[in-house]
Amino acid sequence: MVVLFFAGTASAKTWSDYDYIGKYLKEGQSYFWYDLDISVADDFVVGVDKVGSAEVSFWLYDDSNYDGFEYASLWIEETGWFDVGEVTSDNGGSNFYGAYTVNQAGLDTINAYGNLFVGAYAQYTGDWSKGDFYWKAAKLTAHAPVPEPSTILLMGAGLAALAGYRRKRKKNQNS
Repeated sequence: MVVLFFAGTASAKTWSDYDYIGKYLKEGQSYFWYDLDISVADDFVVGVDKVGSAEVSFWLYDDSNYDGFEYASLWIEETGWFDVGEVTSDNGGSNFYGAYTVNQAGLDTINAYGNLFVGAYAQYTGDWSKGDFYWKAAKLTAHAPVPEPSTILLMGAGLAALAGYRRKRKKNQNS
């Protein structure tokens, strides 16, 4: 007799908004803010869908002019600032990629409005004529909470199948 056990996992819906920013930031200049909106870019419905976790990814590039230090700070609404250090120009230019987790207050903002503001700033390093970088893109990835009732239902169905198999096996042994 062959017995097959089926295991299942509950999966969560994912929404994302990847946007090309294309903003050149020079040291000491004003901050630049950008709105990542999953209600426009994806099928997220404000007031209906819920986000349980999210992260924001940033892509920064140095202009490779060897013009000094390019220290960057990144900001996520309701989550705060992240100092990412230097976006370096070693060996003719390189890049920075970072992904940051959105805190509960940020998740509440996404659930209420379907969007989240992010920002970047080129920090002052002692010489206003130096230090710049290019903010290429940003991405908001949001995940629905794992539906716990479905997980419990799957576990219950598996236990019921085991109980049924055992009962059938016991009945066949008694015959």
